[in-house]
Amino acid sequence: MDEKLLNYLRCPGCHSPLINQGQSLLCSGCQRTYSLFRNIPQLLNQSALKDNWQKYFEAQLREKGDTVAANSYLNQGHFHRLQQTVLETIGQASHKVIVDVGCGTGHFTASLASQNILLGLDFSLEMLLRAEAKGFFPVQARATELPLADNSFDLVLANSIIQCLPDVGKFLAELVRVCLPGGRIIISGFNSQNIFLRAWRHLEITRRPPLFFHPLNRIIEILTIFGAQTLKVRLLFYPLRTRKEFAHPRGISPGCLYLASSFVLEARKTGL
Repeated sequence: MDEKLLNYLRCPGCHSPLINQGQSLLCSGCQRTYSLFRNIPQLLNQSALKDNWQKYFEAQLREKGDTVAANSYLNQGHFHRLQQTVLETIGQASHKVIVDVGCGTGHFTASLASQNILLGLDFSLEMLLRAEAKGFFPVQARATELPLADNSFDLVLANSIIQCLPDVGKFLAELVRVCLPGGRIIISGFNSQNIFLRAWRHLEITRRPPLFFHPLNRIIEILTIFGAQTLKVRLLFYPLRTRKEFAHPRGISPGCLYLASSFVLEARKTGL
């Protein structure tokens, strides 16, 4: 395991620093031992490995290989459109410490790896092995129990993972916790108020695990509670190429929310 990773890793149980023992990691606080699989830290409980979304995406990977299709929820066109918007929102990034929570095989943000320290967190070891080949520092972990140090990352990314999580409050609190004061948090996902996606979600329930659609205003409210100010919201209207940008979320009309397929939200952590 790359030693520089230890500066950013913490025990998911007690948040104490970890000690590299060669074949495993030892928590300096609670003394729990965590495995390394081909030098990938496995910082989660064994019960987490039964997650249905993990099984779904690993099946996708086996069927479709290391492709965009294996990483997308809707289709490849939607993936590329959302990816383009997220990368534009990030802008130029160099010499930053970045974490991509739910990185999959790394297709979404691999372009950031060459000029930054880029950690990739995911449930799936199979996907993390592909992400590692693209320049990520891979960590197997839960999105709601990030094994990461407080106030450590210039940029915290969470792309199309929020709709997989029922406990959105715990998830967003973790994203804010690990972000540096003044750092940015960028979250993308399905727009829960889209009338067509609501119908599609019910039709697709037999093909994949259930999706959890969290209203945009609720996401913004929770981020504010935990100390992150929303800077901008971009709404995408796939399959149209239309995109609308809002500097203030309260300016979003109900009509936009009924029709927008997905969102990209940019926030900044405001203080210690």
